[in-house]
Amino acid sequence: MHLKHRHQQWLVRINPRPQTQHISQGRAVLATDSAGQIEGGSTEGFFVHETRMLSRYLHLIDGKPPLKIACSPVEQHSWLGYYGVTPPGLQWPKDTGSGAMEPVSEETIELRVSRTVGFGLHEDIDITDFTQTPSAFDFAIELDADFADQAEIDERQQKGKLQRQWKRAGSAWELVFDYRASHRYWHQGNWGKGQLHRKLTVRIENAGSKPSYEDGRIHFPIKLKPGEPWHVCIKMIPEIEGKKLPVLYGCHDFFAADTELDRRRHIFLNEATHFRTKESETLSSVVIQALRQAKNDLAALRLYDLDADKRDWTMAAGLPIYVALFGRETLTAS
Repeated sequence: MHLKHRHQQWLVRINPRPQTQHISQGRAVLATDSAGQIEGGSTEGFFVHETRMLSRYLHLIDGKPPLKIACSPVEQHSWLGYYGVTPPGLQWPKDTGSGAMEPVSEETIELRVSRTVGFGLHEDIDITDFTQTPSAFDFAIELDADFADQAEIDERQQKGKLQRQWKRAGSAWELVFDYRASHRYWHQGNWGKGQLHRKLTVRIENAGSKPSYEDGRIHFPIKLKPGEPWHVCIKMIPEIEGKKLPVLYGCHDFFAADTELDRRRHIFLNEATHFRTKESETLSSVVIQALRQAKNDLAALRLYDLDADKRDWTMAAGLPIYVALFGRETLTAS
């Protein structure tokens, strides 16, 4: 990496992780369980402008979740997950030798999920067959949206209309969630009709097999030869009151991309105040990493849509809930 602050990079951090994992950039926050899934009925989801665009999101192989091997955020806006799958229908011989063969050793199909958040959400899904025999199975993404406000996840108050549409879009496929709500109000002598329109387009690109949609699941029939890979690119494109938010990252852009938001963030990380003394040369790696993490944490609070210029920006009140401009909290953080 040519950028100063990127002299260290991780793939997956093998550390104790909280049950809920977050990645974010600007006003977009993805909150999942430790396996990178959104089970539904919880505080997890994909939030944009404090609206939950996705309330359920699961990867399934023949209807069952794959075995989590290692899952972790990489940078504030990126996440990487590795999973193992037993080849469906393959009969493994009984271990008659050491008796110590672990079941995990039979998970010889690898599922790798690479995510990046930037206004919208991009996900690369790669499946590789490491067995010596062909395999065939159904890969499915189970998903739904409820467009709940951040403040009403536990107790829903809004009563809107949600429509779902599956359609072909050129060489791609799209599942569109369209939500509209309205209510009449009267407050301190003011009255009128409030309206809300939110939309999420889940776009399927570069799929290794033709997708179909049924009963809340996008299905991909997959047939793999030994060692053969399979790929699909998923884009989550939010729309707020008729304005589409672009997905800044594309297929296989996990570390390669250098977007406008990346460039603005790098200016802060490379130019932010630092100190140097005779003693600083002997600081332990724990202290040095804490200082470095503090700068990254501040950069994670940036609300890019409120930038005055590349070096003059506004902070959100806090992650993962208060990703908005709050007077007292924003002043405290600043």
